[in-house]
Amino acid sequence: MNKTTPVPEIKAADMGPGQTVALDTEATVTASPPAPSVLVPAEETIGSTIGRYKLLELTGEGGFGSVYVAEQKEPVRRRVALKVIKLGMDTKQVVARFEAERQALAMMDHPNIAKVFDAGATAAGRPYFVMELVRGQKITEYCDEHELSTRQRLTLFIQVCRAIEHAHQKGIIHRDIKPSNILVTLQDGAAVPKVIDFGIAKATSGNLTDNTVLTQNEQFIGTPAYMSPEQTEFSGGDIDTRTDIYSLGVLLYELLTSETPFETKNLLARGFDEMRRIIREIEPPSPSLRLRAQRKEDQTSTAKRHGTDVPKLIHLMRGDLDWVVMKCLEKDRSRRYESADSLAADVQRFLTYEPVVARPPSALYRFQKLVRRNRLAFAAAGVVWLALVIALAVSFSFGIREKQARRLAEIEMAVAKRDRLNADLARVQAQAAEKKAEDAQAQAEAALKKARDETEKARLANQLAEASKSEAQSARQAATAAQSQAQASDAEKSEALALETNSRRQAESWRTALSNIFLFAEALPSNAVFTVGNALLASGEIPRWQAPLLRQRGAWRARRSDWAGAAADFTAMLALQPNGPRSLAALACIAAQTGDKAAYAATCRTLLTRAGAPDEVETRRLLAKICLLEPSSDVDMAKAVAFARQAAVSTSNDLHAAAGALLLGLAEYREGRFSEAGARATAVLATADLDPALQAQASAVLALARYQMNQANLARATLATGDLALQSDPANAEGGDLGPHWEEWVAARALLQEAKSLLQGSPAGK
Repeated sequence: MNKTTPVPEIKAADMGPGQTVALDTEATVTASPPAPSVLVPAEETIGSTIGRYKLLELTGEGGFGSVYVAEQKEPVRRRVALKVIKLGMDTKQVVARFEAERQALAMMDHPNIAKVFDAGATAAGRPYFVMELVRGQKITEYCDEHELSTRQRLTLFIQVCRAIEHAHQKGIIHRDIKPSNILVTLQDGAAVPKVIDFGIAKATSGNLTDNTVLTQNEQFIGTPAYMSPEQTEFSGGDIDTRTDIYSLGVLLYELLTSETPFETKNLLARGFDEMRRIIREIEPPSPSLRLRAQRKEDQTSTAKRHGTDVPKLIHLMRGDLDWVVMKCLEKDRSRRYESADSLAADVQRFLTYEPVVARPPSALYRFQKLVRRNRLAFAAAGVVWLALVIALAVSFSFGIREKQARRLAEIEMAVAKRDRLNADLARVQAQAAEKKAEDAQAQAEAALKKARDETEKARLANQLAEASKSEAQSARQAATAAQSQAQASDAEKSEALALETNSRRQAESWRTALSNIFLFAEALPSNAVFTVGNALLASGEIPRWQAPLLRQRGAWRARRSDWAGAAADFTAMLALQPNGPRSLAALACIAAQTGDKAAYAATCRTLLTRAGAPDEVETRRLLAKICLLEPSSDVDMAKAVAFARQAAVSTSNDLHAAAGALLLGLAEYREGRFSEAGARATAVLATADLDPALQAQASAVLALARYQMNQANLARATLATGDLALQSDPANAEGGDLGPHWEEWVAARALLQEAKSLLQGSPAGK
């Protein structure tokens, strides 16, 4: 194998027949046997002259050619680079490649491409050509040594893209774009990249030379780490300018991360066929993911070479730069940039904070770019807006305080009224008890009189009938027993009646007071109000009619993320109303929020078995959605999906229809119908004025579906949209009140967490 010596100043490929692979980013080797060595004396020696050029030093020597620094004395005096075919290597194939490179360079006229000055043949008839002497460094080495920022690197990269676009317009495909073929030199104190080495260039139409240049079967030409998938085909015939776009994407990847998407050593270690399969089929990670996966010391070193720290560098790459690079590295070339000029324009858009075409634009994304382009204007508007907000906040605060004072006064009046009612009730109860006692005494006296009369009658009957003494005594005992029974019966009835009347009146009073307390708590989220109502509700045994008050307090606690307290209230309510669907749904939702998967599965099973389908449409949708929140094997998913389909009733209201469509999309995802689920979630996201909680849920379902359809990059972008929607979660605001529809926010969190867990560690572009 013949290996070129790394050239610090000028680099030109020496190509011959056979397939060409790269051992590293500087050296090119041939995998097929080189041309046989011919023992002839060297014609060129340092100090000798070829034509009108005096050879000064040898700067590069490959298997087929040598590159010298030469001095030209006429018609101008200057130093140039002279490339000549070696003795014994002037085969027809090598000469054809050499002339093709010379012709390709001669066609170029661009400040970022090395120029050809002259051409000819030595005395022995071997061709040579003279070109611009470029003294510089590889573009990657220059950027790292001078610790250029990401913006400065991208500025150099744009110049390289313009040079390659010029070559494409001349009908030339470079086919070997890599750092060692792009040297950075200083001109008037400014860094200027120069593209060199068109040794394996290809014309898009016609021939670069009259000699025929054929790529033999079982060959492919280029450097593996920078080769496009179509370059790995043996024929090499189906190549167009988009193969250079792929190589430019690899170069940009290396400028950003200091690594190529696939390391050359790893490629060569896999064997020839496996190397070709990896290039054609395996998707590399995005630059931000690659940097995040590096060892800590490598991350620090890369960030230092960019003149920044690791978090800032990762943040800068994530998003637009990831999209630009991965569009260049698409396996399907029809999905790459159409031209190098389009790539340069997109990088320029990134530098000027404009939307890049590589990223699917959203309204929020375009707005963010507008803000970054017009920072001063938006800053001024922001100051005005902030002043208005502060004024409104102060005004609103005074209004709230006044409203709170009025509410507290009403509560105090209600408590005073309750105390008056209790006092009146106690007085009435005392009067009723006194009256009942008098009535009982009168009844007892009447019973006693009756007993005496009966005794008297018995005595008279005994005297008149001359009854026996034992019979008379039995009659008296019976009369006495009848008297006692009558007295006891009347007393018990009187006491029971008084107790029933007192309980009924007291119950009605407490029910009214407690209802008012929690109605105030619902309208005015005040800890003081909650404390009063909580104290009233906690006194004594909870009767059945207090169950709605337990539900109100449970919802009050859930809205403020008091999950333990809310679970206790809903559990107590279920003890009074075992088949309450909203209480079961609330407990399942709380279990999903706290990560108690066992409690979630058990509650969902109970909900699906006992709750039935409530009459109210939105309640049915909520119950069905909660049963589908977690992909649990302990839940009858088929029954949950059937319940969801029954509950997903569409209405004329767009937002209600969107909620129903989202429920169907979630059900279809659980069934494994990912395409239908993604389509429904996309339609829901297009709904105008969509609630943020529903927007977060729809984004999560779409991200899950896209991942399952092998669209991991799109899934991550969709998940980012869901995270933005989740930022409006009321729990993030001061006070942390999730509002009456707190279950929707819990559902949004659960679905987004499931999507994040699924995407975690997944390679970009799965």
